[in-house]
Amino acid sequence: MTAHLAEQWHLTPSKEAPLIANIIDAATDPTNNTYLLDFQRQSVLVITPNGDLLRSLGHPGDGPGETRMASRLFVAPDGRVGLLGAMSSRPVWFDVAGKPEVGAGHLRMNPDGSGATLTYDTRRCAGGYVAAFAVLDSEAGTRAFDVALARVPDNGSAATIIHRVPDKAMSTREPLADEADSYNFVYNAWDVDRAGNVFLTPDRDRPRVVVLAAGGRKPSEFPLVTRRRDRTAGERAEVAARLARPNGAAGLGSCCRGGT
Repeated sequence: MTAHLAEQWHLTPSKEAPLIANIIDAATDPTNNTYLLDFQRQSVLVITPNGDLLRSLGHPGDGPGETRMASRLFVAPDGRVGLLGAMSSRPVWFDVAGKPEVGAGHLRMNPDGSGATLTYDTRRCAGGYVAAFAVLDSEAGTRAFDVALARVPDNGSAATIIHRVPDKAMSTREPLADEADSYNFVYNAWDVDRAGNVFLTPDRDRPRVVVLAAGGRKPSEFPLVTRRRDRTAGERAEVAARLARPNGAAGLGSCCRGGT
């Protein structure tokens, strides 16, 4: 769920009530408290079943429970509510009193330890969750990105990467040579079922679904039946103009080829 508000609203008529700016996620615990993740204000509002504000969690400076670039809320099978920080790839568990669990630690998304990680999303499945993230490697003023999926158990340790590919659109080390290279599956082009099977569409120009089965079974795939719509010359020129910019500007390269 994502809600973009044209203006900031107070949660209640009181001018002292917390402001709501950009709600990007919501979760409900077993007692029917609702948690709203406000990305702009970097806080989590806890609403009771009666619609009353219980408290606001995670204001910067509140210690290990604070949110910085938070990306997702999730509820564990035991009812705990977790918050995932994007840039630090750090899960924090907290209760409605706002006390974060001690020792939540950082996710080891990148087992070899090279590069910083940026977590986009997490989705629940049996025994844990699957996380979509990027690995950033910066060197000599340039950057290279990989995007990946990893299985993370509920204890937040021993993440296992199950899919990892270069993100050519975000890398500045090589020009983006084809518009299709700007496609990135981590933006809502993947999902996971309750059993932990992961489904993704890894390519823009090859309509297919790849299934990464739970339990380490061999991946499979099946085609998607689509009808191609060829672009007009004007549409192709518009795409080429968007890509024809200095290397690295808005994550794009300097040329475009192909007539897709």
